[in-house]
Amino acid sequence: MTPNPSPPRGFGPTPNWGYHQGGVPSHGGREAKEHSIKDNRNRDLRECQIPTCRSHETRKDAVTDPRIFGTDPAGSGNHENSHSSPAVRQCHLGTERFPRPIIARSHPHASRFSSLVSGDRRRVMTVSTFRGLQKGLPCGWRPKWKEQVSRPPENHANQGPRLSRSVARTIFHVDMDAFYVSVERRENPALAGRPVIVGADPKGGKGRGVVMAASYEARQLGIRSGMPISMAWHKEPQAVFLRPNYDLYMAASESVIEVLRSFADVLEHVSIDEAFLDVTSKVHGFDEVAAYAAKVKAAVREKEGLACTIGAGPNKSVAKIASDMAKPDGLKVVRPEEVTAFLEPLPITKISGVGPKTAQLLEGVGIRTIGELARFPGAELKKLMGKNSIWLWAIARGIEELPVEERPDPKSISVERTFDKDVTDWTRVESTIRDVAHNVFLRARAQGATFRTVGIKIRFEGFQTHLRERTLSSHVLDEKVLADVCVDLGKEFAGGKHRFRLIGVRVTKLQRPKTRQPQLTSFE
Repeated sequence: MTPNPSPPRGFGPTPNWGYHQGGVPSHGGREAKEHSIKDNRNRDLRECQIPTCRSHETRKDAVTDPRIFGTDPAGSGNHENSHSSPAVRQCHLGTERFPRPIIARSHPHASRFSSLVSGDRRRVMTVSTFRGLQKGLPCGWRPKWKEQVSRPPENHANQGPRLSRSVARTIFHVDMDAFYVSVERRENPALAGRPVIVGADPKGGKGRGVVMAASYEARQLGIRSGMPISMAWHKEPQAVFLRPNYDLYMAASESVIEVLRSFADVLEHVSIDEAFLDVTSKVHGFDEVAAYAAKVKAAVREKEGLACTIGAGPNKSVAKIASDMAKPDGLKVVRPEEVTAFLEPLPITKISGVGPKTAQLLEGVGIRTIGELARFPGAELKKLMGKNSIWLWAIARGIEELPVEERPDPKSISVERTFDKDVTDWTRVESTIRDVAHNVFLRARAQGATFRTVGIKIRFEGFQTHLRERTLSSHVLDEKVLADVCVDLGKEFAGGKHRFRLIGVRVTKLQRPKTRQPQLTSFE
């Protein structure tokens, strides 16, 4: 293997994580045969450090964590352990020398790790260390197997940095357009073309609560989700204000998800109105992506009467940014070779999770665009942002590899309701508790979940909050039991001079059948 020029130590200014850089990996020949397999393996690993596998405390020569990689206490000069990483880099894909991962025998998870790396010589292992993926070994490493690919093209050394082959996936981000408003318009076509706001009752500009959803016509008037409902009313008192119909929205969401699931290898339900789809095996290259995405959009419109926007790309972050730029009712495809040019000019706030505070921090060091972020020295970025720099840097360079995964079922179900005006009448409070409990019951039934612990949340004027809960003798799925327990828990606060502001109901210790189908009739 032709060595990489001056490989960085740790998360350095020119990290080569996930890239083909420097020379072309050797594929046999006289020179390769002159070295032992062990020497070749050690050399390859020394030249190819994974930044997140290095100690965060120092940048000296042998700095890997001894709890994971072991040490060389005898001073024999054998740095096999100290320079090894728990994953083989993508730049070794295709080489005949397989640098097998090494882990210290003293590490408590060594046997479990060894069972993962032994066996098929034709496979390599990469490690994902991004936020939300610390699931593999108990110590935090998550192994992810990738088939070893064929020999890279001979001229790839002259192509400069490029995406690793492992990101050659096809990911869709599907976002329903103004979902709550669209569902309301489907039920009442007379609302089409009018500014529609879903949220609390504005009470003539004196209401409390916030805007939950706004039509695109309302957005053009400066009305946004999360805005106080009173402010929205003052901006456009002639708009149509609707109270939310959660049962209707959840039923529509489940129906849409079932349509999307039929088009995906794997579907990740992100929220009530968006999902990621891995469609890699459904299409043969990006030449077919636009047509396939158009079929998805047409199926959602035909079966549910709703519009959606789709962004397609080689990873989740690119697909998400693409869909944000294509709204409403749009479609944007970013091919792997277009990722750098696509991301380069965009403001850093286009990255999901980069809010005003993070943007201000980055702008303080001259980073305003995603391209500037990608070129910023990694070591300096890590000093500035800590561990979040890894996730952010990977997105900026287009090499984020978060998998599309079915999300685990939630461990609790809860619903809260804020009164338009502080309430002192216990009769009204009790009625609200039963109504909120009804919504919790519907959600539990839709998930096929029984519950054992029931809790309430009561907030008074001045935001003084009280929590109460009760554990039942067995798991149940009974609306009357749920409502009666909630009311009984709340009676502690009845009869006083309390001014109730918010009521919440929550169920936990859920049990679900191992296999279940969505129960759309649960919302009827």
